[in-house]
Amino acid sequence: MLETYKSSHFISHDPHAFLGRHPLDDDHDVIVAYRPGFLDCYLQLDGKMVLMEKGEGEGVFFEKISKSSQSILLYHKSGLLAHDPYSFTAQISDVDQYLFAKGVHYNSMIF
Repeated sequence: MLETYKSSHFISHDPHAFLGRHPLDDDHDVIVAYRPGFLDCYLQLDGKMVLMEKGEGEGVFFEKISKSSQSILLYHKSGLLAHDPYSFTAQISDVDQYLFAKGVHYNSMIF
């Protein structure tokens, strides 16, 4: 299963299907990050800085983590330390995408 995340050949219309945090086995998850132009990528995992493993494609990095890990932040080129946006579930549904494509999603700002 980890081999899937090492490869950049994963094809999907949904970046959330590949990037972010995903279950790996009973005790571990995997974090996958895409940082084009980066030679290496660091994350802060429960207060410790960790160098992520490099995947097969340019800018693809991954790290096997414990399921109990809670605080996971990625370092950006600017030095900013922030949550990976792909670690959160998508906020735009398939229905929203359909309505946007038709040009009839008139109430997109109403929650």
